[in-house]
Amino acid sequence: MSALLDLNCPKCQGKIPLADVNVGKDLVLCRNCNSTFTFSEIVRGEQYEEEDDNNTEPLDLGRPPEGTWFHHTPQGFELGASTRSRIALFLVPFMCLWSGGSLGGIYGSQIAKGQFNPILSLFGIPFLIGTVVIGAFTLMTLCGKIRVRAFDQRGEIFAGVGPLGFRKQFKWEDIKSIRRLVRIGSKGNRYEQICLDMEPPITFATGLTKPRMDFFFRALRQLRRDFPAAAPPMPKAA
Repeated sequence: MSALLDLNCPKCQGKIPLADVNVGKDLVLCRNCNSTFTFSEIVRGEQYEEEDDNNTEPLDLGRPPEGTWFHHTPQGFELGASTRSRIALFLVPFMCLWSGGSLGGIYGSQIAKGQFNPILSLFGIPFLIGTVVIGAFTLMTLCGKIRVRAFDQRGEIFAGVGPLGFRKQFKWEDIKSIRRLVRIGSKGNRYEQICLDMEPPITFATGLTKPRMDFFFRALRQLRRDFPAAAPPMPKAA
């Protein structure tokens, strides 16, 4: 319980009282700067820096930069960006060495001999998990995408490869604001995210290049202002 009493806001560093911590919902509210965060992120020592997002100049959605797209749909719109990155040139050979060396040596040798070694198999589980995690990240740098779709008064965020990935639905009316944050990990690594300020907040779009992030963020804010008011009302249940 002492860890809860010492919580500080990752944005303004103000003290957060226990009454504003909801561990069950993984949600923390800072009343000093009126920001919300997840409890797990604060415990891991992650911090945020809010990017300057005062640019209100209209964005030409018909001219997206390379690697991004926007088009209208019968019920709303689709906004997307590719997560392809040059880091894949390093990750692909690394994955081949990792999987070939570790999993091939641990499990491949057992298959070749036709013998099962339970101790060696248990030893290989962390390598197997690492291969899955790093493999998923590698696929995102090769052919992944971030996509936001709008339909009726709802929206859906997708991050993944092809039809496989993470999906999260939300209501436009629940969004208080859309912010761009620089997330700072406990080891000092920095990466940008888009945050839908709602309860609980939704953060996504990690891994986009700066031109793609700039367009995606500004387009999403502009579309949020324009789309819900013009969207057709949701049909009532019979």
